[in-house]
Amino acid sequence: DNDETTTTSSSTNKNRFMTLTRLPRRGYEYTDAVCTLVVVASLMVSPQICSIQTRDVLKPMNTHASWMVQSGVENVRPFFDAGLKGNGVLVAVSDSGLDYENCYFQDDNFDVDMVFDEYIPDHYKVKEYNTLPFGDKYDYEYGHGTHVVGSICGNTKDGTFGMATGVAPEAQVAFMDLGVGTTGSLRLPNSMEQVCITGRRSSILPTQKAKLHSASWGSATDKSYNTQAKQMDEYMYQNDDFLMLIAAGNDGYSSDHIGTVGAPATSKNCLAVGASHSYGDGLDGGLLSLRLFGFQLGPNHLADFSSRGPTQDGRNKPDLCAPGKHILSAGAQPNRPGSCDPSSGRPSLKEGSADGVTWMAGTSMATPITAGHAAIVRQYFTQGFYNDYLPSNISNATTTTMNTITHKNPSGALVKAVLMNGAQYLEGVGDGNGPQTLNPYDVHQNYGRISLADSLYLPGYSRVQVSVSVGSCSDWYYYQ
Repeated sequence: DNDETTTTSSSTNKNRFMTLTRLPRRGYEYTDAVCTLVVVASLMVSPQICSIQTRDVLKPMNTHASWMVQSGVENVRPFFDAGLKGNGVLVAVSDSGLDYENCYFQDDNFDVDMVFDEYIPDHYKVKEYNTLPFGDKYDYEYGHGTHVVGSICGNTKDGTFGMATGVAPEAQVAFMDLGVGTTGSLRLPNSMEQVCITGRRSSILPTQKAKLHSASWGSATDKSYNTQAKQMDEYMYQNDDFLMLIAAGNDGYSSDHIGTVGAPATSKNCLAVGASHSYGDGLDGGLLSLRLFGFQLGPNHLADFSSRGPTQDGRNKPDLCAPGKHILSAGAQPNRPGSCDPSSGRPSLKEGSADGVTWMAGTSMATPITAGHAAIVRQYFTQGFYNDYLPSNISNATTTTMNTITHKNPSGALVKAVLMNGAQYLEGVGDGNGPQTLNPYDVHQNYGRISLADSLYLPGYSRVQVSVSVGSCSDWYYYQ
């Protein structure tokens, strides 16, 4: 009974759309249905119409996560120690809203007069808060969007490490508010370009552009390569420095879990993210956890709810997985500025929420964790960390040559490839009947769980060897 819109595109102008809205039911169901069918039928005979399709109502789909991805050793964060915390990277997010007065985003200079719909040069964390055309300038209590942004880059202004510090704490955010009210449903513009340009408009962000966009939302029923997916692919093709990260969906627990990845995660160029198990409280949530979320099997297992491939046209999705069952992150508390870590200590999974933090589970949680680590990958290249780790056996001339190589704007495809190449296979998944074995590159996990330790070279910690070609193709040097 969800309200739907029918969206059509013109063959003469790919960016022109017509939306027909079915009104909420108020005793006129038959009339609304007949009117809609008549209009659709008339459009079908027009040679200018390429396609007609329904658009679903879209729904939203850390500290543990950071060390799990960086090293796999509890509380060991070698990339943080090396200075890789997302510094200088702007990440765009579209979601239900952001409680910018939560301690993990709060800037005292903006407590009263937050700036909306324009560049915010002086805010330490939020560089843009876009409310056009649908947003309402806030998140609901313990809302989805605040949790998502906290997982990416939550960080108190003084840098104190807390319960909900994000995986890229020095990154900044450009936010697009898509939520209205407290239902959790999102309203999107017809053109996905309006979403993709968040944090990228030169008139708003003159010196800093978002090259990553985290989208923890999608359709629970539309599994096709739909208009939204096509538009996102077109935008990434035209802007090759940009990467959209999209939640795969939470329909993997269904009896027929194959082919459950929801649009627009069916996009070809995006990074579609599934969810793996987390650590700690996520493993001992007790009877409530068992009833709500199924068996907890540890970080090398896929979450049972994580949507699976293939897509309807046979492509493997999701692309990879990240911890998403369960994640503690920032919790929205409207009208309670400064909400932060509870003085009574971290809430249990059974308690769910306390003060300014809350637990959530889903591919919605795995996607921002992946986006935060993608920010670290971008920082690694844009700030030249690879030059700091040149092997000692390279000549001075070669070192000079290497130091002149810059990657100030790595492509979205490179960031995606680095994360996928270093991902590690998951062992299995719990489907309610006990653990089931998974295979590498299968439709459940594809490349597996992200691992920075296997993706980027870091002396003494990483498990990856990197070859560097300098000059002719025969000149190869290896990072040990």
